[in-house]
Amino acid sequence: EELLNSEVEYLKAFLQLEVKILERISYDSIKKINSIQTRMVPSSDFQYYSKMKGGTPTLREQIQANSFMKYVLESRKPKDAIAVLGITEHDIYNPKYNFLFGISELKNRIGLVSTFRLIDYGEETKSNIRKVVSKQIVNMFSISNVKDFKCVMNFHINRDELNRGKFDLSPRALEKLKYAIGFDYMERFIDLAEFWKMESNVQETQYYEECGRRTQKASH
Repeated sequence: EELLNSEVEYLKAFLQLEVKILERISYDSIKKINSIQTRMVPSSDFQYYSKMKGGTPTLREQIQANSFMKYVLESRKPKDAIAVLGITEHDIYNPKYNFLFGISELKNRIGLVSTFRLIDYGEETKSNIRKVVSKQIVNMFSISNVKDFKCVMNFHINRDELNRGKFDLSPRALEKLKYAIGFDYMERFIDLAEFWKMESNVQETQYYEECGRRTQKASH
């Protein structure tokens, strides 16, 4: 939860939108909803991840992601919200995939991310959660995954692929997001360059500074 709170400023810069953390929903209250589907995490997966999580027994259940979005997130979406993303430490799945890092529902702009397979990996934890969260929010603006390893919208099937993935949007995905939200390219590049500079990430800082220089040159 502390990590997620610290990501608000990044998401504001990345999306050029106001970002708010909503009130926590307890797992006990979710379990009382009969329409929420769950199943046990496969033993091999749970034994591996439980070592890092201290053997926490309450994380043994996987949540069927679509049922969670429909019966929890859809009804709790604030009226003034453009999109809402739920984030849970529990593992999630759907009929197509045995587990998911995240999933989005475009019609109502709601999505769900699981940190179950991402936490306790040091600096990788923060980086991977940042990638998954920003990707799922962009998905909610009807922007599909792409087969582009240089774009955060590239589909990742495991943690190793996610580790190698990028934080940035490809030019086409960025163009689509601008069309959906209506931000200014230059302001976004400046905000992200300043953010990454604050995090002492030279590569990302230089990338967004270069994006800014090219945008400024093209406008003259």
